[in-house]
Amino acid sequence: MSKADYVYASLLDDPRNARISGGTPLRATEIAKRLGVSITPVREALRRLENDRLIRYEQNHGATVIDLSADALVEYYNLRAVVEGLGARLAASRVTAEELDRLRAIHERMVADEKAGRYETLGEQSRDFHLAITDIGGAAFLGAHARAVRNSFPVRQGRLSWCSP
Repeated sequence: MSKADYVYASLLDDPRNARISGGTPLRATEIAKRLGVSITPVREALRRLENDRLIRYEQNHGATVIDLSADALVEYYNLRAVVEGLGARLAASRVTAEELDRLRAIHERMVADEKAGRYETLGEQSRDFHLAITDIGGAAFLGAHARAVRNSFPVRQGRLSWCSP
């Protein structure tokens, strides 16, 4: 992973873990210091985030995290439903016994963690579970697109990302 990729992943992770919210200014020098990198990979990561429409640059203000609306959140989940739903439909006819065992193992860990009150792990495990299904359904393209959709809207991970029936 390049330094720019590291910075990009860290900045994507900040909203997911409630370290920053919409409207937060992003200062490249502060980010570089916090992550222990030079300013160059930070600028590259910020350009990527701008291309992903997760930050915006304003003259004399610098980069600011986009404050995403409720409509954007609905659109995000609708898009996820389409992409991940297609992955699930295709996976249903392609899944192997080994892949099914892997899915069961992820689910069992989720159930155990929920029962034990380890809620901080559930969001990431849910993500892994859904992306594993999408990969089974279409590893050539669908899995990559599902990841791109999920990265396009940094929804906070955690207990609310997964609910038991």
